[in-house]
Amino acid sequence: MPAHFNIREAAEYLGISPHTLYKLVERRQVPAAKIGGSWRLSKAALDEFVASRSAVASPRVLIVEPHPGERRRLSEIAGRRSHMVEAATDYEEAHRLAGELKPDIVFVSVPRGGGGTIDFMRKLRAAEVNSRVALMVDRDDIAAVAEAIGMGPVLVLRRPVEREDLLSVLTLISK
Repeated sequence: MPAHFNIREAAEYLGISPHTLYKLVERRQVPAAKIGGSWRLSKAALDEFVASRSAVASPRVLIVEPHPGERRRLSEIAGRRSHMVEAATDYEEAHRLAGELKPDIVFVSVPRGGGGTIDFMRKLRAAEVNSRVALMVDRDDIAAVAEAIGMGPVLVLRRPVEREDLLSVLTLISK
């Protein structure tokens, strides 16, 4: 996803018409810069604009996913509901980020057999990071996360995680 958009791209990202976005830019409600006769809008500024207008608190989200394409996909989906999304490739990086970010929710991709998930959960709780955790598991691995569920609060999502499921979880924790 680009860091900057033109009006058409930004309007599509926000889910509004370009005409409406032009009005917001002209009223200086959305920060934009005119470069060479074209408006440019930063993704960060758009996310801040949406977060500031949101009636619901914007959750801090951490995504732990080793696969780059899936990590990017989940981050983009979560970014529509949160202005603060971080992503980690492994449990070590996730533990460090969780300590800094204090996320409201951590989406954790559980490897087949659950390898390392329980240790990650123990370290997370020992560091007094009381985030909700959504474990993303394959159908065959649901039993492997039973111990993690006991460390709650934990949700279990079956992979592949659908856009609607991820957004539902974010809506649920924002209330």
